[in-house]
Formats: sequence, structure tokens, C-alpha cells
Amino acid sequence: MIAAFSQADIRVLNQLSVLNPESKRELHDYLEFMVARQCRNEFKSQLLNNNWLFNNLLALTNLNDNGENYCEEVLERLRRMKGLCQSVFEQLTEKYGGLLGEIKGYEGIAEGMMNSLLQIQEAAQAGDPKRTKNEILDMFESYKSAGRGNRPKVRAM
Repeated sequence: MIAAFSQADIRVLNQLSVLNPESKRELHDYLEFMVARQCRNEFKSQLLNNNWLFNNLLALTNLNDNGENYCEEVLERLRRMKGLCQSVFEQLTEKYGGLLGEIKGYEGIAEGMMNSLLQIQEAAQAGDPKRTKNEILDMFESYKSAGRGNRPKVRAM
């Protein structure tokens, strides 16, 4: 696919062509920094500050773990939450993977979230409501601390 360049894009390319190698390297480093920052902001807005995900985690913490279908309900909600997380990770990796080489700093958070979801799933599949509830509470606290500060105060279910 041939990209259509605007006049501003052509101007930037012309400016780049007159730079010395050291300046080109500095510009390249700065552009990588800016792309990484944009990726981090998208990651936070799509996952860490996601009201739907937060509300579902909050609802899981409030589920009655003495109910007959507790573990089944947890598994159903986890399936939806894992789907959202996986689609966000895939989308960001597809969008930024080729530009950044590797997405640094977010993989740890992404792996942590997926591991927490997996631990909750294992506990629920084992039919252990107490362990399931503890895993949910652990993940909820981790999620709150990872996305702290940018979340709106009002939430609707």
C-alpha cells in the first residue's frame, strides 16, 4: 500500500535529509520515545482506565461467594474479561510492535493481569469459593493500584 504524504510530511522528510547522522539518531530516539509514550497512554486508556473492566472486577468482589452458582458466575465473567484484555493486547501489539520492536513496560502489567485472571479461573474451576474470592480481591487491588489516578469517580453498572 502506498501512503499518501501531505505537504507537512514531505517537509519533515526534507528536513530529515539535511540533518547530520548524530542529529538523525537523536531524532530517531525522540520519535521512539514519543511512540512509546503514545502506546503507554493508549494502554492505560483502553485497559487500566477501562470502566467496564473495573466495574466487572468490582462486581466480582461483591458477588456472594456462598451462592450455589458462584464459581460458574465467576467463570462466565472471567471469559468476557479475558476476551477484552486479549483483544487490547493484540491490538496494541499489532499497532506498535513493528514500530517499537518490543513494547516495553506494558508486557509486565499485561502478563500480571492475565496471570491474575488465570489464577482466578483455576480457583473457580477447582470449585474453591474462598480461594476464588481471595484471588479476585488480590487482582482488584492490583488493578486499582496500576491504574490509580486517572479513573473517573462516578461508575455506573
